[in-house]
Amino acid sequence: MSATGVDPLYTVGFLELDAESESRAWLQAVRARHDPQASLIEAHFTLLYGVRDLPLAVYLAHVRSVAGQSASIDFSCGRVCPRA
Repeated sequence: MSATGVDPLYTVGFLELDAESESRAWLQAVRARHDPQASLIEAHFTLLYGVRDLPLAVYLAHVRSVAGQSASIDFSCGRVCPRA
């Protein structure tokens, strides 16, 4: 929770990886070594960072509106490099 008493809102996209896949195991191991929040949330891409000054209903309506106009994106990550 923030100093203002309001948790920031985030919008994330989760990766679709088979629970038993080698790719998922590798990614989770990298995250465990380099991401202090790895145990809090599955592998994801953050789409919208912490917003505190909007009511939840307004935030969710905007996310639904944008998501409703957007098609799914198929992509692959060919290389991941941890920060130095």
